[in-house]
Amino acid sequence: MHTLLEGVVQYELRHILAYYIRNGHFTLVELNAAIASQNNGYSEIADKPSPLRESVFQGEEKYKLKYKAAQAGLFLRLLPFILCIVIPGDDEDYLFPSDQLIHH
Repeated sequence: MHTLLEGVVQYELRHILAYYIRNGHFTLVELNAAIASQNNGYSEIADKPSPLRESVFQGEEKYKLKYKAAQAGLFLRLLPFILCIVIPGDDEDYLFPSDQLIHH
């Protein structure tokens, strides 16, 4: 759990989020507002993901999101709901058309 949620998952999610921020799909402020707006259940309050810092995407610290394993797990589960708020529904990079899965 810790290898994935404190390492690989955060590293890869940072790249995905950086791509969308860099290409103007949303800002860090908009992303943090979407994170903050998520309603967490009673059992998730302690693991609520904190706002992402600018240093996650710039400077020498830019390698992962800096979440604890439980926070990263909750963020990973909530991310599709967060992204659907900040990314337009017709964005080709966000969509995963089912016809790409079919090999003729």
